Amino acid sequence: MDETGHQLFKSLDGLSADQWDAKADAHLMSPRETVSHLCDCYAAYRAAQQGGTYEWGSYKLAATDGDGMIAELKSNRDAAIASLGPAGEEKALKDSMAYIALHDAYHVGQICALRLKLNPAWDPYSIYQG
Repeated sequence: MDETGHQLFKSLDGLSADQWDAKADAHLMSPRETVSHLCDCYAAYRAAQQGGTYEWGSYKLAATDGDGMIAELKSNRDAAIASLGPAGEEKALKDSMAYIALHDAYHVGQICALRLKLNPAWDPYSIYQG
């Protein structure tokens, strides 16, 4: 989860104000929509960890600027990770992979593809640590 989190935040780093609403295709999400969607997913994960249900699509971003959206995303992601069940509990591990690690990686790829479409000189390797 640390690596996908690093990649997620690096993929969003440096987006200009107008790029937050750009789409690679009309059927794909913009970075703003992706951040809202991921926050929604993290809220659903927290509800699942507490044995509750969640109304998908109910999360609404409070922030409107890039820095604020990134901070809101980080806060929600950190809260989801903090709600992880007991270490080694199989359901908690499976859910954290599905709701957080693998899902984040999927959206990192979409954001990187958009970044390259908007700026072919953008370095897609910049998302990796080291």
